[in-house]
Amino acid sequence: MEENDEVIEYMINREWEKESKIERKRFLFNIAKESKDSEEISQKIGGMLIFNQIAEQLLKEVIICSIGYLKAEIWPTSIEFNLQLTKCTFGKLIEYFKQLTIKEYNREILIECLEKLNKNRNDMVHKLFDIENIDVLKKKLNEYDELSEETIELLLEYYNAICERLIELDGRVDFKSLI
Repeated sequence: MEENDEVIEYMINREWEKESKIERKRFLFNIAKESKDSEEISQKIGGMLIFNQIAEQLLKEVIICSIGYLKAEIWPTSIEFNLQLTKCTFGKLIEYFKQLTIKEYNREILIECLEKLNKNRNDMVHKLFDIENIDVLKKKLNEYDELSEETIELLLEYYNAICERLIELDGRVDFKSLI
């Protein structure tokens, strides 16, 4: 599905009102949080990857929601974004976030957290064999988990802020007219 179709479908189906995939996010978030308390390094690494996937999913939703808002706000003028969000790396999603989302109050803090999260995950995954010992790895994973929770909270706040704008816009724009 191309970006334009995904955004239009998102707007017409009023996905911002549905809390898309919320139960799965909660389930996975709880698994990742439980991994923090585990002594098993494999569970800690698994938790890191789950936290990353949740952040990535939320980041995609923030981007789609923001683009939808922009399209609706400038309607009947049309704008095309040539994105393929399903094929993006986390780093590319962060770049799209910087370029294409509306500005909210926690934007700079969120960008800082996203960039740090991406760097830390890449460093750990790609240098897994170079980390001195398991205790150092556990410490890095615990730090990553805390940063992940903060980032996820900021992403949720950002998403909710855009959704509030969409609700306000709903009175002025028939989202089906965006087709």
